[in-house]
Amino acid sequence: MTTAFDPIIVIRAAPLEIHGDNIDTDQIFPAQFLTETTREGFGKYAFYGWRTDGAGKYIDDHFLNAVRPENRKIILAGENFGCGSSREHAPWALRDYGVKVILAHSLADIFRNNCTKNGVAAIELGAEKINRLKAHPGEEIEVDLERQTIRTSKDAISFEIDAFAKQSLLTGKDQLDMLVEAKGRIRAFEQQYAEI
Repeated sequence: MTTAFDPIIVIRAAPLEIHGDNIDTDQIFPAQFLTETTREGFGKYAFYGWRTDGAGKYIDDHFLNAVRPENRKIILAGENFGCGSSREHAPWALRDYGVKVILAHSLADIFRNNCTKNGVAAIELGAEKINRLKAHPGEEIEVDLERQTIRTSKDAISFEIDAFAKQSLLTGKDQLDMLVEAKGRIRAFEQQYAEI
């Protein structure tokens, strides 16, 4: 397996709300850390510019530092989340920080694809559905990827997701994994036409 991540079926957590629109990949993972040679421990760089003071010291009472690890699984975000550069480091950092699902008004395409490749379900809901979830801050929600539903104690919301992305997230396999698995079928197809 080229990408190590657990299959995502049902995630329950109180979502972490990221305020603002057009949160770019430099805010998610600052460019100053692009020289890192391994993605291990990237969670400490997630939203680094927000979580630290000017000297690089983590601000204890900042909500991104104070939140308990079990409440880092789901992010509620605004419009155009993940815009900017195509750096894959942003989903690496989010995943290591504990994020498994991003529910956003809208997502940048490359960022959404990079999330899928790295085991983070990035789901566009539109403003109306995001506002329904934000109406009850701190309430635990359940994201069921297989059934494509989000549930709270007061609401049930359906969502759309690309079929291939859904399969990748549910099986824990990326595009390369699926291609390797199809190797036998590809060879059989090639042999069939080589004999003609």
